[in-house]
Amino acid sequence: MWELTSGVPAFHNIPHDLNLSLDVCKGIRPEIVKETIPEYVEIMKKCWDNDPEKRPTA
Repeated sequence: MWELTSGVPAFHNIPHDLNLSLDVCKGIRPEIVKETIPEYVEIMKKCWDNDPEKRPTA
């Protein structure tokens, strides 16, 4: 979802390595594009929840 609003892959500016994996596990997320509509931001943040039970389902 973030890639759709930003136009670039997530974390495109840093190496995709173990450190990035650990950062994502710690809750680091890409900065949300300022112009993103609030409803989309809400869904995106729910998708990013560390607890899989709190993420939206299809």
